[in-house]
Amino acid sequence: MDGSKDDRKKILIAGEVILDIAPAFLGEPVKRLEERLIPGRAMLMGKCSVYAGAMGNTALAVKRLGGSPILAGRIGDDLFGRVFRQLMEEQQVESALLVDAEADTPYTIGLSVPGIDRMFLYYPDAAWRFDGQEVNDKLLKEACILHFGYPMAMKRMYQEEGKKTAELLKRGKQQGAVTSMDFCFIDEMEEGPHQDWKAILKNAGPYLDIFAPSIEELMYYIDRENYRRLKEGEGEFLDKIDFEKDVEPLADFLLGLGIKIVVIKCGIKGIYLKTSSANAIRQIAERLPICEKEWTEQRLLQPAYPVKQVVSAAGAGDVTIAAFLLALEKGFGPEISLKLAARAGARCVMSVDSYSNLVPLEELLKEID
Repeated sequence: MDGSKDDRKKILIAGEVILDIAPAFLGEPVKRLEERLIPGRAMLMGKCSVYAGAMGNTALAVKRLGGSPILAGRIGDDLFGRVFRQLMEEQQVESALLVDAEADTPYTIGLSVPGIDRMFLYYPDAAWRFDGQEVNDKLLKEACILHFGYPMAMKRMYQEEGKKTAELLKRGKQQGAVTSMDFCFIDEMEEGPHQDWKAILKNAGPYLDIFAPSIEELMYYIDRENYRRLKEGEGEFLDKIDFEKDVEPLADFLLGLGIKIVVIKCGIKGIYLKTSSANAIRQIAERLPICEKEWTEQRLLQPAYPVKQVVSAAGAGDVTIAAFLLALEKGFGPEISLKLAARAGARCVMSVDSYSNLVPLEELLKEID
C-alpha cells in the first residue's frame, strides 16, 4: 500500500437519524403501568430531555472520543429536523443530512416509568424514505470507514432482499472505505422484522467488513426460534446465553457470508469478537493502519466493565461500536480495541444521555486494564 490509508481520518456514519424525546417520570417505582398513567389525570413530570438518537448517537460518540465523524441521513424540513441539526452543530459534528421537504423527521418518545421496562413511541417517516443515495461518492472518498445503521428501520434498504444495502456497502468499498453495519430492534407492526434477514446478510456479506449487532438483535433476526426459547420462562435473556452454543455458531455463520470482523455485543456479559482469515483481514489492513497478523483468526471475549450505577442504557450499543471503529482507525489491536469499546459503553450507561460522560480515546486508554 502506498500509505494513503493514513490520509483519511473521517468516519462516515450513515443511516437512520432520529430525535429522541425523553420526559422524566417522578416518584417511587411501581409494579403496574396503570398506577402512573391514569386516563383523565394530569401527571407531574420532571424535565424533558431531547437527544439526537440512532446514528446521531454514534456520530456524537465518535466526536467525544476524539474522532472526526460525518453524519449522513435524511430528515424533514420541520421543527424536529431543525432541532436535530442544532444538536449536531452544538457538538461540532459535521453533517451531510439530506433535508426532504416531503418527509417528517423521525422521532421517539421514550417512556421510562420507575419500576417498568422502558417503552418507546416511534415515528419513522424520513427513515422509510432513506435509499442510500444520501451517501454520495464525494463523502465516501473522504472517509476511512463507512458505518451504516439500521437497515431494518428503512424500507427501501431491506426491500428486494436488501438490494440497496448491498449497493451502498459495495460503493463504500469501491471508494476505498472499510464498511461496517449495526442492527436494532423495531416494532413487529413494521415490515422490517419479517424480512428474510439471512438472505439480506448473504447479499451484503461480500461487501461488509465489520458487523456489530447485539446478541439479542442477531438472534431475533436470524435465529428466532432460539431467541424465543431463551426469552421464555424465568430469568434474564443474557443470563441464559452460552457463548459456545449460542454465540459462536452465529459468528461462524456470519464469517461464512464473507464478513471479516464480527463483533457481538452481549450487554453485561461483555463483547464477543471473531475474525476471518489473513486474506480477508488484509483487505482491511490495506485501508486502515492495523496489523494484519494481530487481527487474523481471533476469538476473544471482553468482559463488561463494572459500573456503580446504570443511569440509562440508551445508546450504549452505538457508543460501543463508535469506540471500536475509532480504535481501528487509530491502528489498535483487537484486545485493546475491545477494551476501549467496553469501557466507552460503561461510561455511556452512567449518564442520562449517551455521550456527555465520554472522554477522548487517549484518556480512555488510562482506564482500561
